[in-house]
Amino acid sequence: MRPLALCLACLAVGCTSPKYGNGHLQCAPGDVCPSGFYCAADEHCWQNGTGPVADGGELDLAMPAVDDLASASPTDLTTMMMADLAPAPSTCASLGGTVRFCDGFENAIAGSGWTVAASNGTATRDTTRAYRGAASLHSHISGAPVMAAPVALLHRSDLFPIAGTLYARVWVYFTSGLPANFEQLLNFADNGSTGYSVATDHGKVTLDDYAAAVYQSSATLMPLDRWACVQFEIQQQAGATGNIRIRVDGQLLSDLPQTATTTIAVNVSLGLDFYGNSDAIPVYDAWFDELIIDSNPTTCAE
Repeated sequence: MRPLALCLACLAVGCTSPKYGNGHLQCAPGDVCPSGFYCAADEHCWQNGTGPVADGGELDLAMPAVDDLASASPTDLTTMMMADLAPAPSTCASLGGTVRFCDGFENAIAGSGWTVAASNGTATRDTTRAYRGAASLHSHISGAPVMAAPVALLHRSDLFPIAGTLYARVWVYFTSGLPANFEQLLNFADNGSTGYSVATDHGKVTLDDYAAAVYQSSATLMPLDRWACVQFEIQQQAGATGNIRIRVDGQLLSDLPQTATTTIAVNVSLGLDFYGNSDAIPVYDAWFDELIIDSNPTTCAE
């Protein structure tokens, strides 16, 4: 039963406000969870600031609602929990022909059009963690000294040109210990080595429009230890002022510049890219999944 239906049922019989715990209510993208909760990647309602795996690394084993169990109804609790938390299938196959590009990293990277760029790190397909489907892109930094500029990313240029406004959406999973150094995770550039990226700096979501020398961090921190939806919108204007929007989990970051001088993208990079690191970078891991690049607006649900 969805959260709204539960609340209406409660009102109908005059009961007091129910007390929910992590994972007690099932949800889907677009559903409204109770106040103080959000719809997490496992399609259950979790308290803000938490995720499907608690800080201690253990599953929350609070008794779930009867209608919220996996349909197989196994008797073994561990099997039941794992089945209930299994990711939904990748939506990229169903989006074929409706978006310019979608990659859920369900297939091998080699021969897929991506080029791996790695220095003090690796960028590989990983079947141990995914937002949807069976795999994701795993960016691993093995550690790097000051000014080493470690990277672990994928790069491609065959999707361009894309006329007009460029839209991108990707699900990201950053672990605790995100280095404070400036790091670009979704970067578009032109042939003149200028462009724009969604980045992090001291844990904050950052816009870097290096075509316009605009670099600014939001007050919003990049969510850690859970999947987060990042959307990027750029009105390409070949040196003129265009609109730029960054959203995290569907929320517009209005404290970032909303307009800046833009350029025409000819390539894209996805993954960890620590540019000009002023401190040594420790071992660090992040995952990326369900990347969409299109000339039409994207949604987190796609």
